[in-house]
Amino acid sequence: MSQDPLITEVTTIETDCLFTSQTNFVQATYYDSLNFALGIPATVAAAAAATSIIADWSTVAAGIFALVAALLAAVQTFIAPERRATEHKQQGVAYRQLEADARVFRTIDYERMEERARRMELDELLRRRAELNARNRPNERAFKKAQRKIASGDLSYDAEPPHSPGR
Repeated sequence: MSQDPLITEVTTIETDCLFTSQTNFVQATYYDSLNFALGIPATVAAAAAATSIIADWSTVAAGIFALVAALLAAVQTFIAPERRATEHKQQGVAYRQLEADARVFRTIDYERMEERARRMELDELLRRRAELNARNRPNERAFKKAQRKIASGDLSYDAEPPHSPGR
């Protein structure tokens, strides 16, 4: 006996959401790291430029430090890694929620629902996935890393703070 096509479609939604949420979390981690990689040197260069001026060091050194700080800040502003990281975190969470909702529908609610209600619930899950997909910006490298993480059983989000052993 073949599986109900509605269940097959719900399982597909769950799988899509798993991979897409992990891809978004990988991208969020990348942009968090990029934000620090640009922001910290920009801050250090700006501080060095100010110190060069105050300490009456070389004006050339002060100019170079100021130029480096300005370039890094410009790149950071243009790329907006903090905003992108936040967007990907939010997308990842939204896909995780859709995955959970699809799983609850498949494992708990499905058997108790009438056929028409099942179809309406599937349509709602499909609508939500389409809405999320319309806002999603996939990245092939992040997707491949997400695949590796999922295959290894690692569903963690790298930017989550580690839990202290005492809790």
